[in-house]
Amino acid sequence: MIMKDIELSIVIPTYNERENIVPLIERIEKCLKDIPIEILVVDDNSPDGTADLAEDMGNRYGNVKVIRRDMRLGLYSIRREDKRAVVVFH
Repeated sequence: MIMKDIELSIVIPTYNERENIVPLIERIEKCLKDIPIEILVVDDNSPDGTADLAEDMGNRYGNVKVIRRDMRLGLYSIRREDKRAVVVFH
């Protein structure tokens, strides 16, 4: 996917969401295929490999970015870190 000017940033906070992250990203991509979006997966050090799968999705779609955090900091801290966030799935 060639990135145009981003119209929507979607932030997905994750912790141990290995089974859910791929279907979620695929649904978002399908539903918003005509809108230039970026998906930011903020992973709180999931031991199940959630961040690795999200990075694979980034390689597939080109608009998925992964932020790896060393500890569980929660949803509120995500909102503080990225003021551009428009939609937060949790």
